[in-house]
Amino acid sequence: MVCCHMSRQITRGPALLVALTIAFRLASPSAFVGFQWRRGASISKMLSENVDRETHEHWKDLVSDPSSWWDNRDTKRSPDAPDFKQKDGDITLWLDSCPDELLDDVPVSTRQRWEDVISNPHDWWDNRETKNNPRAPDFKKKDKDVALWLNTCPDELLEQIDNLPRRVSLRQQQWEDVISNPDDWWDIRENKRNPRAPDLKKKDDSVALWLDTCPDELLDQIDNLPKPVSIRQHWENVISNPDEWWDNREDKRNPRAPDLKKKDDSVALWLDTCPDELLDQIDNLPKPVSIRQHWENVISNPDEWRDNREDKRYPRAPDFKKKDDSVALWLGTCPDELLDQIDNLPKPVSIRQHWENVISNPDEWWDNREDKRNPRAP
Repeated sequence: MVCCHMSRQITRGPALLVALTIAFRLASPSAFVGFQWRRGASISKMLSENVDRETHEHWKDLVSDPSSWWDNRDTKRSPDAPDFKQKDGDITLWLDSCPDELLDDVPVSTRQRWEDVISNPHDWWDNRETKNNPRAPDFKKKDKDVALWLNTCPDELLEQIDNLPRRVSLRQQQWEDVISNPDDWWDIRENKRNPRAPDLKKKDDSVALWLDTCPDELLDQIDNLPKPVSIRQHWENVISNPDEWWDNREDKRNPRAPDLKKKDDSVALWLDTCPDELLDQIDNLPKPVSIRQHWENVISNPDEWRDNREDKRYPRAPDFKKKDDSVALWLGTCPDELLDQIDNLPKPVSIRQHWENVISNPDEWWDNREDKRNPRAP
């Protein structure tokens, strides 16, 4: 009766467990003892399963976010100390509690990484000799975002790390290239206008070098390289061979553009680099035809010029061009006092007028639409 009465009143949860316990105890002491043992074993099993589940979740958290855990495997003094500890909590983990399916995903220890450097040095960048920033890592994995600093290396592995072959620095390789292939480099040591400019520069503009970065053992060889032509020698060449240079002093549109430029485009010169004792000779060189003179020639001899104002297909193309292709002019460079005369020049036949002429006088035109071999031909 008690059992039935209690089971009707209490139907689930812990209350039901209490009711059954009372009923069994009243009905039979021996039955109660057996029930109590089975109840204890069941609770123990349930608690064990809960602990395993929680541990499994902690290991999954460590695998997915190892940066939120302290890794004590290489540093713990006592073998009984935990291998991992959560940084913002009191949760601790030992490796022997790691589920088998997660073992391969547990982060590699620092010691294991150093052992990998020793056994597979070609898989790592060795930055000991080349790093410019002392806080940069000494080794870095080539295919992963893993970095190592020498102060984390276990003492017993340091000697093996020191005995690894040192990589020649990139900077040293570049200076050795200057010595073995000097023609691939611009040597600016004698001619640089800005003292902060590089002393040598790769001709493909990929590398710049300053002398204070040259390894000491290579300095003598760099000093013994043949010196390039000096700025003074270039100015002397302007005086002796002015026809080899474009003289842009009067006509340069950009004030920062060079004043003289070698016609083969190999050298550019600015007047402020000319030695004082040569300035008079440079000033006495015959001046080239000025922009103004070209515009005056357009007005006086329009038949010698192509007038592209109406028909140019590219807005940055010149407005006038000498028919012998020696000079190009843009309206923006025309002196204001000549603009009216330029505007009053007879306009050339427009592109539209040419098309209208094709329609009205087709016999005066070659029709190449069907026969042209080059698709870009007219």
